[in-house]
Amino acid sequence: MSSLQDLFLDIRSGSSEILKGAVEAIRNSMIAGSTDPEEILVELDALCGAHPSMAVLRKLNQQLRQDRITVERLDLWLSTYQNHEASACRQFATHLEQYDTVLVHSNSGLLRLSFQEMRRRIHVFCTESRPAFEGRTLAEELARHGHRVTLISDFAAFSVVERVDMLAFGCDALTKIGIVNKIGTSPLAVIGKSGGKDSYFVATSEKWVDEWDDALLFRQGAVNQIYAGPERIRVENFYFDLTPPELVAGLFLENGAAKEMYQ
Repeated sequence: MSSLQDLFLDIRSGSSEILKGAVEAIRNSMIAGSTDPEEILVELDALCGAHPSMAVLRKLNQQLRQDRITVERLDLWLSTYQNHEASACRQFATHLEQYDTVLVHSNSGLLRLSFQEMRRRIHVFCTESRPAFEGRTLAEELARHGHRVTLISDFAAFSVVERVDMLAFGCDALTKIGIVNKIGTSPLAVIGKSGGKDSYFVATSEKWVDEWDDALLFRQGAVNQIYAGPERIRVENFYFDLTPPELVAGLFLENGAAKEMYQ
């Protein structure tokens, strides 16, 4: 049984998984009566601070602050989100079925569900997604569901782009100036566009952020993921980047392709 604190340092799970873990932890605390509701909100604030790029956590926090927290309200909000998630993934799966070879990046729960929903199996190139290597987890999941999977290093993706039909990504936050996702998404989309390969994203409306916040790109991982040697070397280990609208060929939400948002 996870607590909110257990999720603070999770660097391998996508935003959907962390959201569901947070809801489960809050629900269990409320049923047990072991934590005051105000303390839950304080911990949820801290979790949002630990994962500033994950807009869906912000939406949960905002929702729970509108009125008294109850298990029923929590369950209703999660049920609505999961319905949106399932709908978006079904529609993205239908789109993916048009292609034979796809490149994916990072361990997105929405991507995983989309590939699981597909009625045909295809060839998927998965990046390792350094520095946490969570792309390996997605590769394993897709292989278990019958897709032909090739796991590659992140930089190998720039050579592989010419061999794929399209690029597919999840999403951590939707903003007016672009899509926030795992570091490396934006340069892959650049290379894809230069080679005539479209980049598509899958998300839900809960990931929309009304006003841009620089904190969306602030999160960094541990220094020793990049360098653990003895020299005085400054390390940057940012986890997220911003893909501008001109690189987004399509965005799939629960109500279909959101063509007006980025086109």
